[in-house]
Amino acid sequence: MLLTADFLKKFNSPQEIDAKVWFNDIHSQDPVVPPRGGYELGVLVAKELAKRYSVQTMAHWPQSEARPKIQAALEAIAQNR
Repeated sequence: MLLTADFLKKFNSPQEIDAKVWFNDIHSQDPVVPPRGGYELGVLVAKELAKRYSVQTMAHWPQSEARPKIQAALEAIAQNR
């Protein structure tokens, strides 16, 4: 999935503009990312993670545990696994 691959390139970016394109820009003119596309991607990540974890479990993950699992889910989505 092209959107997921693009998001993964910026997953660890500290630049605010990278997050803005994905989550805050409702008038995005980005040729790849639709307005607020990160929210749709978030739904896909949650569905991927829900294959192995309950919502209650995911809700209690600290960031240090959630980040690598989210990244792995994004990689699985990008590879259509």
